[in-house]
Order: sequence, then C-alpha cells, then structure tokens
Amino acid sequence: MNWIGIEAAAYYLPGESACVSHWMTTMAIPVLTQERILRGGHQRYYPGEGQSVAELCRNACQQLFQASTLQACEVDLIIHAHTMVTSVAAPPQSMVAGLARDLGAHRAAAFSVSNLHCGSMIGALRIIENLMATDSRIRNAVVVTADTVRGPDFVHPNQSYVHSDGAAAIWVRRNSGRNRVCAISVNNLSDFHMGYLITEEQRRRYDMTSQLITLRTIKQAIRRSGVESAQVRHLVPQNVSRQSWIEVARHINPAADFLFDRNIAEKGHACCSDIVINLLDGGFLDPQGSDAIVAVVRGTTGTCAAFVLHGVPLTADMQTTGN
Repeated sequence: MNWIGIEAAAYYLPGESACVSHWMTTMAIPVLTQERILRGGHQRYYPGEGQSVAELCRNACQQLFQASTLQACEVDLIIHAHTMVTSVAAPPQSMVAGLARDLGAHRAAAFSVSNLHCGSMIGALRIIENLMATDSRIRNAVVVTADTVRGPDFVHPNQSYVHSDGAAAIWVRRNSGRNRVCAISVNNLSDFHMGYLITEEQRRRYDMTSQLITLRTIKQAIRRSGVESAQVRHLVPQNVSRQSWIEVARHINPAADFLFDRNIAEKGHACCSDIVINLLDGGFLDPQGSDAIVAVVRGTTGTCAAFVLHGVPLTADMQTTGN
C-alpha cells in the first residue's frame, strides 16, 4: 500500500501588508465592488514588491529547504500550480524548468498545472498521488504555488476579494508518516468555466449552487478518507468570502473553532498558496491523536476541491518498503 503525506511546508509573502480600504479609495474602485470586497472580510493584503513569479517560487522553495531535511538533489518532481495564465512563460520557455535548474534539482521532472485555477494545488496533489502509484522511482515531490497580480489597478467589477502576491511550497513524500493525505475530492461545474465573464443568469445559478457543491465536495473527501466526521477538527478554506465559509462550516461542525478564517482579513487571497499559508499559520500540520483536517478551495470558474489530512501514526500493517 502506498500513500502520500506532506512532510514540510513554507510560504513567502513579499514586503509589507497594505490596507484594503485605502487601496480601494485610492484606485476609485466602484462602490458596489468595494461593498462586495468588504463583505468578503478583507482588511489587509500583500501588494508585493514587483518580484516575478519565478522569484517568488525560488524564495518559497528555498525556505522549504531551510525548514526541512529535503535537499534539492533528492527532488524527483517539481510541480508549479498556479491560477493566472500570466504566471507562466510563453512556450517554448519553461519557468519551472528554469526553477529546477536554479535550485539544483537536476534530476527532477518539472511542469506547471493550472486547470483547476485556485484549486490547482489540490490538483497537483492528485497528480503526485497517481504518479507515485505507477512509478516507484518517485519518492520526493515539491509543489510550489505562485501568482502575481497584473497590477494594483486591475480589478474586475464582479470581483469579491483582493489578491495578494505570494508563493508557497510543500514537500510531498511517498509513504510519509506525517500529514497523510487520506482523500482528495474534486468537482467541476463546467457551465461557469468563463469565471468573471459569465452572464447574469449564470451568476445567479452559481450563487444558488456553489454552496451545495462545496458541501458535497467536503463530505466526499471525508467519506473517502475513512475518518469519522467527528474526527475532523478544523476546516481550512481559501482566503475569500468569509460569510460563505461560515455557512458551510455551520453545516459540518458548529464549533466556534472549527473554521479557520483569520487570514481572510489579514493576508488577502494569494490564489493557490492560500491553503499552505493557512495550514501553517493555523498550526494545522501534524494533527494530534486521531484528529483530521479538511482543506477546501472553491474557484470562480466552477471548481471545488478538498483534501483530508490525518495525523494518526501509521500501524505496522500499513507500512511498506518505500521511503
């Protein structure tokens, strides 16, 4: 039996945080958009310091290596998960191949994924799980997530959150004894693949169905994980739409500390990096005893993805010969 686990994680947010209200006033953001963003719970964000996606990725990976025993020469696979199409170089260039070279990960295969938009980090976990199941040579993988906003003056009238520049990196290890990824669940509502460009009728339908799909995705992940619902101690979502996450959490576990939503106000939405940032800031890696954590992301394009982390030490009959 093989499984994957998150052995270590790190993130990088460049510069200092800035005031969301000040930014909206300065940029003369439309009033309705301002109201939508403030309802989402945003107060601070990280506008960045003009660093490229490659620089953000390199900083996050270097912090991961410093925080763990992983060496660049031991990495078999690097996946860059991103949301925005502007976060990768145009072919035939490859930002992630250059990243692997700069880090000294000379034996690592490297590529990018973005098909799940802000859920692409969870999609990368699924890819790693499948690749490790079929290729015994892959033992250590790094998922690095990074996006930059095209500029502080870019905001869509339908936007309900504030983007932060940032990056995160996780070490995913075959048969890791820490932070076992017990289950991954992904659902796509293809009708909404145009994101902000959907019609008003499609937006109405999205508003009616997105919460239901989110609950279904979370419950699927919990059911597939084999853990009991009562063992799930915390829900860790992305940093958008605070009120909607409060409603989702209420249907799963009404405990006051079940939902981790602090970073919605403090960090802004760093796209694919949100989940790693929140797992670290909330102290949710290495769940104790029989506890489990559910992380979930919902995208404007109709994607919802979730995974379950379990911290129970593996029993002898579950061990394999892999490292």
